[in-house]
Amino acid sequence: LKILRRPASTCILDDGSLLAVLSTDMQIDLYDLSRSPPRRKQCLILDNAPRAIALSPCGSVLAAAYESGIEVSSITPGALPTDRRSVKCDGVDSLAFSFDGTQLLGTTTNSQPSNTVILTAPYYDPGNHAAGDNISPLWTTSILFPNSSRDCSHAVLLQESSSVEAAWTFTYDRSFETFRAVRIDALRKS
Repeated sequence: LKILRRPASTCILDDGSLLAVLSTDMQIDLYDLSRSPPRRKQCLILDNAPRAIALSPCGSVLAAAYESGIEVSSITPGALPTDRRSVKCDGVDSLAFSFDGTQLLGTTTNSQPSNTVILTAPYYDPGNHAAGDNISPLWTTSILFPNSSRDCSHAVLLQESSSVEAAWTFTYDRSFETFRAVRIDALRKS
């Protein structure tokens, strides 16, 4: 796979089948790596210049963090340009989905001030339109509400399995000046 421009950020699915490349300030190219040779599958033009990107584990949602928020977009075949949502929140420079794809952790690792943001996909009743592992309707059909802390940074989700929602983060807490486990629902706002 040859990319003409130096990528600003990349992410790949765990199974190695899909690669997302932030190739310009506002463009993300998605490459299908399951074919030989790999080929560009899709191009997304974002509303804001992202600091970080992440793919959901099933490969149906792409998240992009920018200076004052996070945007999630459906990348399923046939997705409309309107199949996206954004939320204003503290700026983060690292993103990661939970194993089941229903939670999104944003945290600072290099930038100041320190922030950690958790987004949980709102409930969605797929009715007769269930599509297996496609979680994009969870993220793109409702308003998103962030749970954030300005005391925590360098966070990761602590997860037992892919079938249980994460309830804890392991994070650096600047108010205690130490790394510690913090319940997601107990992240302090300051």
